[in-house]
Amino acid sequence: MTMCTETIVAVDAKKLETFKGMYPGEEEPTLRRFLAARGSDVKKAKEMFDAHLVWRKKALPIDEEKARGSDVKKAKEMFDAHLVWRKKALPIDEEKVRKQLETNMFFVRGQDNDGRPLLHFIGPNHVSKNFSIEQTTAMMTYVLEEGIRQMPPGIEKFTVLLFLPSGTETDRQLVQAASSLFGDNYPERMYKVWVFPTGMLSRGLWSVLKVFLDPVTAGKVTLLTGGRQPPELQQNIPPSSLLKIFGGEIDFNPCPQLKPK
Repeated sequence: MTMCTETIVAVDAKKLETFKGMYPGEEEPTLRRFLAARGSDVKKAKEMFDAHLVWRKKALPIDEEKARGSDVKKAKEMFDAHLVWRKKALPIDEEKVRKQLETNMFFVRGQDNDGRPLLHFIGPNHVSKNFSIEQTTAMMTYVLEEGIRQMPPGIEKFTVLLFLPSGTETDRQLVQAASSLFGDNYPERMYKVWVFPTGMLSRGLWSVLKVFLDPVTAGKVTLLTGGRQPPELQQNIPPSSLLKIFGGEIDFNPCPQLKPK
């Protein structure tokens, strides 16, 4: 195989030695390029390199955040909007969302193996006609804030369990609202989202619903097999933090129509 090598820039050897003597500590290839750029004219090369040193002192090193200026600007815009939202939305009085909480449609309980709080969405308990989308997202916000308060030191994310058995209502408006709530006001708070039980119908449904999610969020979603008690849950959640209906030890059934196996 023929190796590709760069040709060394040709300059007058004596002039290069003179030029190198003016800038001890500088790398020869760099000085060679500057000298070549000025046709081996040491005086002109010195003027050029001196100007470069002034620029280098001002411009380098480049801070990563400055280099990502457009991202920082977008992050600031996002955070400013979040502050406006927090001022309007928080704190949420528990009494205002008590009826929604009592449905056990969305709640925080237990932790995964690494201490992340477990958010549960119990599909059969969601009936869109019972509450407005504003009432439902207010309740979800309350639960999220409560979950954040429960996070142990060093933990900043949730693990989410989406229990969507056959018969769960397909509510695209809620999917969009929840995606916006997480994406706009709780960015990077989700570690993983486990969806179960899954079959042909739920996989087809997911292919439709994921278009309403941003790619980063969609990439955190995993469809689990194994019915109501997927092996992944037992592998990643201590029995003491897992509901009995999902194969754990917690004697709390948020969905009475389903009996523990």
